[in-house]
Amino acid sequence: MENGEESINHSGLEPSGRAVLVKPYQPEITKGVIIIPDTVKEGHQMREVRGTVIAVGPEAWKDEACPRAEPGDKVLVSQWVGVILQGTADGEFYRMVNAEDIYCRITEETVVSAAQVAHPTSPSRREAAAKLQQGGVR
Repeated sequence: MENGEESINHSGLEPSGRAVLVKPYQPEITKGVIIIPDTVKEGHQMREVRGTVIAVGPEAWKDEACPRAEPGDKVLVSQWVGVILQGTADGEFYRMVNAEDIYCRITEETVVSAAQVAHPTSPSRREAAAKLQQGGVR
C-alpha cells in the first residue's frame, strides 16, 4: 500500500487482472429481533448484494477515467455475478467479481430500526393470516 496505508485485505486472496474482491454485508438494524420469511430474503437477494471492496486487481478500470471503487468503499453488485470464495488466511467468505460487475458505490445508508420494519406478529399481519386461514383472501 502507498503512503503507509494499512491494508484491509486479510483474506489471503489477491485479485489479479480485472477482478475485485468484495466482502458481502447486510444493512445495519439498530435493535430488536426481526424474522424475515425466506421468500422475502430470496427475493431481496436476487436483486443485489451489498459489499465492501477489499482489494482491486491491477487492471481494473484501466480504460475508465476514474475507478468505480477503491478498497473500503461500499458497493452494489448483482446477486449472480462472480464466485463466492473462502479466505485462505481468515476463513471469511468473499465474492470475487469482474470490475465491470460493480455498478455503483453506496454513498449513504439509512440505519433501519426494528420499529420501521413490520413485525411478523403485528396486528395487520395477524389479521391477514386469520383471513388466509379462513379462506377470506382470494
